[in-house]
Amino acid sequence: MGSLGTAIPNMQLHIFVGLPEDLIVKILEMLPIKSLIRFTCVSKRWRFMILSDPNFAKSQFQIASEQQTLTRRALCEAHESDCESLDFEKPMGSRKVRCPFKQPGRRVRILCSCNGLVFAAPSNSDMYIWNPSTAFFKKLPDPGPHTSEVLWFFGFGYLSAIDDYKLIVSFLFGKKIVKAKVFSSRANSWKTIELPYYPIVYQGNLFNEAIHWRTYNDDSIVAFDLAKEEFRRISLPTSRNYHHHGADNIISLGSVGGCLCVIIQKNATDSCIDLWVMRDYGVADSWTKLYNLKVSDQREWITDLRLLLATETSIFLEKGSSSDGGCKYELIRSGHKEEKTETYMVRKERLYVVAYEESLLWLPSNCG
Repeated sequence: MGSLGTAIPNMQLHIFVGLPEDLIVKILEMLPIKSLIRFTCVSKRWRFMILSDPNFAKSQFQIASEQQTLTRRALCEAHESDCESLDFEKPMGSRKVRCPFKQPGRRVRILCSCNGLVFAAPSNSDMYIWNPSTAFFKKLPDPGPHTSEVLWFFGFGYLSAIDDYKLIVSFLFGKKIVKAKVFSSRANSWKTIELPYYPIVYQGNLFNEAIHWRTYNDDSIVAFDLAKEEFRRISLPTSRNYHHHGADNIISLGSVGGCLCVIIQKNATDSCIDLWVMRDYGVADSWTKLYNLKVSDQREWITDLRLLLATETSIFLEKGSSSDGGCKYELIRSGHKEEKTETYMVRKERLYVVAYEESLLWLPSNCG
């Protein structure tokens, strides 16, 4: 125990000697994931508690959420090698994360996350829930017919009242969206639900136990209630300065300060975006513009903006752009009170990056 304490100078393990078991557990529950993973080698008891006790994992995550000490990271897929993970608070230093189910020569699409669990899919019939912090992964049952088609939209969320993780996916068959499928971790199975005709695209954003997407031909957001398994519409901010259905307009969803939020770029050559929050969820008149944020320090044609994380001081975005130098995709940060942006990652192809929180949570393989 002493040698491990020397290897981890920030935590002297000898202080645990003689302490009651319940007090040791309470202390450990308040530690960050990085320290807890290191402590798995202290004893078999600690290893089991940290990696295999669902109650400890839930309690640790709840405490970190309430105390706002969660470590938020970005996870970026890699085509040939390991995935790349970087801390939003210290984004200049990234680390490699091995994807345990990646096959040689095959991509793994990193699609969305919830409570530190990432939805990843090498193919439409080969889907996983993966915790990059602990290396836990669970292969999901085959979702069934239409999995050979294009994965059109998706979202991942959690119902705390019944301890159920739900995943929704839909496939594009030719030019037709063929219903949607919902996976329940409690049932460990998929079911098909009717899909109202909403032109929804890409990744959904979890907020208030509902998954939200923007529509691409009208001024609305579509929300999927995870408990009721029903769709509903929510209005976007209304302004004569926006044309939400315009070809140049870019809109992305997220959450900040306990509110649903949206970023809006007026046109593809605009170097700034507006950030709005919905003060009263579901009430259209409660949309309030908080900030005008810079997203580019040069003249360029912005083809894509996707909000990854919004905090009280800044936002992190995946940005796609084209200029005389060609196309590129970047992970950038824009501060609410700053006149410039910071770039942390640049690639010639789409990043396929998601934000996730470090956690110990996992789905049991025998759930259902």
